[in-house]
Amino acid sequence: MEDDLQKQAIGSVLIQEIRIKTNNVFREVIEEEDSEDEMLLQLVAIQENEYSRRNTRTKPPTLTGFVEKIVPMYSYDEFQQHFRMSSETATTLENMISRLIERQANEGRCTIAPRKQILSVLWLLATPDSYRSIGQQFGMSKSTLHHCFRRVVKALNKIAPEIIHWPTLTEKEEIKQKFTQMSNMPDVIGAIDGCQIEIDAPVVILH
Repeated sequence: MEDDLQKQAIGSVLIQEIRIKTNNVFREVIEEEDSEDEMLLQLVAIQENEYSRRNTRTKPPTLTGFVEKIVPMYSYDEFQQHFRMSSETATTLENMISRLIERQANEGRCTIAPRKQILSVLWLLATPDSYRSIGQQFGMSKSTLHHCFRRVVKALNKIAPEIIHWPTLTEKEEIKQKFTQMSNMPDVIGAIDGCQIEIDAPVVILH
């Protein structure tokens, strides 16, 4: 009888220990799952914040009214220095290609004013300034300036045959004579963006 009671007591203790261990295992599993879920939610939140940060467009600071207010204040020399042509020539160019760079459709965004497009592209071609600095100066983004560049250059290529032509034989002779009188250099019909600088030739010692 006593043996049976001892066996029952030992069995009860073992069962209690098994229950305790089982509960502990379940608790650890649940805690691990909760921890993994919490970590996963944190990662998702970080990714969402990063995606939102990358896709939130902030308009870069730009100048306003540069073409409308500042450029008209340039003197003749200042305008020619910045754009490599006179204001009158720029106006003539604007009259020639405005219809080629304006938006013809009535839908979509309004195209930037032709004069603003032309002057920004002329500044880009005439100076070593970057797209970023020129875009900020003319109040447009780099991508917008790039589109203006493509439109204006395409228009210039289209009107090029009307503007650029080789001189005839008679014109060549007249140009050569005038060039010879001016510089004492024969058989020259033109020069492109060049200047003559007098320097002392280095001394060459022949051995």
